[in-house]
Amino acid sequence: MKKSDVQILLVILGIAILVLGYLFGFKKEKEKLEEQEDINTTLRAQLTELQEKAKMKDQLLAETDEYNKLFDKELTKYPADLNQETAVAFLKGVEEQLEFVHLGVSFARPVEFYVLGQGTAAGTGVATADATDDSYVCTKTDYGISYNGSYEGLKQYLDYIAKYKYFMNISSMSIARSADEKTGEEIYAGTVILHGYAVSGPERTPDQPNVDVPNGVGNIFTGGGSITPATTGKYDSDQGASIVSDHDLTIGLVKANNDTTKASVIVASDENKEDTIVSYEGNDTATLEIAVQEKDGKNYVTYSIGDKQYEAELLSKELKILVASTARVDAEDLSGVKVNITNSTDVAVYIKVQGDDATNPRFALGTKSGSVTVY
Repeated sequence: MKKSDVQILLVILGIAILVLGYLFGFKKEKEKLEEQEDINTTLRAQLTELQEKAKMKDQLLAETDEYNKLFDKELTKYPADLNQETAVAFLKGVEEQLEFVHLGVSFARPVEFYVLGQGTAAGTGVATADATDDSYVCTKTDYGISYNGSYEGLKQYLDYIAKYKYFMNISSMSIARSADEKTGEEIYAGTVILHGYAVSGPERTPDQPNVDVPNGVGNIFTGGGSITPATTGKYDSDQGASIVSDHDLTIGLVKANNDTTKASVIVASDENKEDTIVSYEGNDTATLEIAVQEKDGKNYVTYSIGDKQYEAELLSKELKILVASTARVDAEDLSGVKVNITNSTDVAVYIKVQGDDATNPRFALGTKSGSVTVY
């Protein structure tokens, strides 16, 4: 082969290498460009969507706030848990207000059956394992009730359940009519299976039923006899009735935004002096802190709700507090107060609660220390 032919072949080979390198490199770069273009297309679509949302920012925020309010309102139809104390308070309220007697009640263990936004575990009826502290977990329980009462009492009972502040439903009910042999009065008796529901979750606080009441018997087997209370108070004989007309501090509890004042909780050592009044206007449970303490040889009471506070000197060795409450108006009436009392003195604190709601009291005693008696 001639030297000139070799040179020509080398030139051709070099050109081929350049062409192949260009082709392979170009193809790779083209693929990168196409991939980047796909990403850019997706980002442009997202940008367009975000720009449209930005134009509707105020509307979306307003709708979100409205939906949150509707959600919170719906939650108020259900308690945060299904504790037996609250159930007993509900059943006791029925007997106190209606011509109706519970002969027996059975309580079933509450069962978790649904997690909002997640559903249930298939075929188990138990909430999914994905539930977290931020989840709203739905629980239910059954109350088996045997009863008797008048015809009017039975109708009132059904109406009471239908209008109760928390959602319940009757799954089954039996009714038998009979007559009293002596009076001829009609008596209606039977059984009811009542379903109760609850939704627990973030910022949901269980009801605190008022269980600070006399209880117990001398003999748990016969039910007879009496017990000696662990402590006795000066006003035990009339269960604090005299405190109604003679007290040092008043706590008024009403529905929020009522006709007379916007406040739902009003605390005052002298109702005629505005500077002694501490109030709260929210439609929820306020926390009232009461401290009885000694300063420079004198005793003082300080009461506060949030950053609102008032202090007054105590001129006797007892502090009498009247809690003047009202029954709840409807399911949306949530106002109330939890009272924490710290008593570091020898002053005896007596609290008389009057007119509170029988099934869902507005007043609840939280923490306490020192001498504190509630009637």
